[in-house]
Amino acid sequence: MENKAMFAAYSRLTVVNHFKNLRAGNRSPRSGTAAMDFHEFMDAIEKRTVVSAERSRSLPASEVLQSAINARYTGDYRFERQVLGIVETAYTLGLVGPDGTLAPPRSRYA
Repeated sequence: MENKAMFAAYSRLTVVNHFKNLRAGNRSPRSGTAAMDFHEFMDAIEKRTVVSAERSRSLPASEVLQSAINARYTGDYRFERQVLGIVETAYTLGLVGPDGTLAPPRSRYA
């Protein structure tokens, strides 16, 4: 998988969604700190590691809309499809918390 698309997906699930939460008046319980670094994220996506079955869910419509806006703005539909596919995989694997940002694996709470 291309690292550029992987990093764009990671950025969306960390920085972008965190700022969207702040703008909406919602504070993340993690205060903007990444739950996992880029290499951990990439590894989980590539190995298709289910991090939390409880958090596993389908892609929210808000992510699809954001992707469509990005594609229209940049004109790079192919790249945005790659990014959205990675974001969708992250949701499916339970990597994303209820606030739309990466959540720490359950093992970090122990």
